Amino acid sequence: MNRKLISIRNKKKKIEEKLKDLNAKYKEICDEEIQVENEEIIVTLRRNNISLEELMEKINDRKREEKLKEKENIHNEEI
Repeated sequence: MNRKLISIRNKKKKIEEKLKDLNAKYKEICDEEIQVENEEIIVTLRRNNISLEELMEKINDRKREEKLKEKENIHNEEI
């Protein structure tokens, strides 16, 4: 085999290994980010004396209201 081809393949293998390492590190950082965000949410909820259930209820209520507004807007545009 040509030395140049061997050299290129070796470089390619090294880059692939580095890419695997970077992908693993990236996944770890993303997981850590999600964990810290969740912790911040919990701290905020505790500070404001709100349970997770209450928060979810408020979110669902807002979503329902937005859907109703969208339906009303569509209905008004049709008229």
